[in-house]
Amino acid sequence: MHRKLIRLLFVVTLMAAPISLNAATAPTLNKHAALGVGCRECHGVAKPVSVPKSDNCSKCHGDYAKLKLETAKDNPNPHNAFHLGSGDIRCTLCHKNHAKSTLLCNQCHVESRSFDLKVP
Repeated sequence: MHRKLIRLLFVVTLMAAPISLNAATAPTLNKHAALGVGCRECHGVAKPVSVPKSDNCSKCHGDYAKLKLETAKDNPNPHNAFHLGSGDIRCTLCHKNHAKSTLLCNQCHVESRSFDLKVP
């Protein structure tokens, strides 16, 4: 029980924590570049200092309700994480433009309970 509480607190902290960028963490990979998408479209500024807000992601990728419908066939549906409240978590917790994307669910769902979902 204690371990589950720690994991839940970890996930909640990740959801609430601001993430900042500096010269040491400047991106070397840009998955959107081939589409002609620049820093300003995602970050809101030409020289970003923090990760994009999910509202900026939804301008191109649709809102959370749309994403829940599009991924409804996935088991579990990664955009309908009922035990994390509304399920509307920050997009960048899983989707990384400047690094390999990860599945946040597997931070708690480990070993035999982990999920094999591809995260673009």
